[in-house]
Amino acid sequence: MASRWLTDQREHLPEGLAALVAEIPESDKRATVAPQGGAQVALASLVYLFEIVAATPAGSDKKPKGQWPKRKRGGQKKYDAGADEKLAKNWGVAKRGGTYKADFARDNGLILADFSRLLNRVRSRKS
Repeated sequence: MASRWLTDQREHLPEGLAALVAEIPESDKRATVAPQGGAQVALASLVYLFEIVAATPAGSDKKPKGQWPKRKRGGQKKYDAGADEKLAKNWGVAKRGGTYKADFARDNGLILADFSRLLNRVRSRKS
């Protein structure tokens, strides 16, 4: 918002300021410290700022995409219903065979809590 205001103001510079700008040597316009005094430093800084603003394209007030990471939103994870169902059926067979639940879960690459959640998902899908 500020850059658009400064761009508009550059077009309406007073004639006296434009004349002073024309008198400042090009090397002093870019210098951060001018040897002739504080007023020229301030004027050179103002001119430099106006040149930067004039060089920025219109609509650049928006923040660039990808500058900040997007916030991850919560939500339910997507699970494969077919794989869950197959694992639950295999568990039923293994349970009748005398296999412990923790052992079956570990053999299939799951921890007990995740395997219990899987069985609850399958059970809730059936109802």
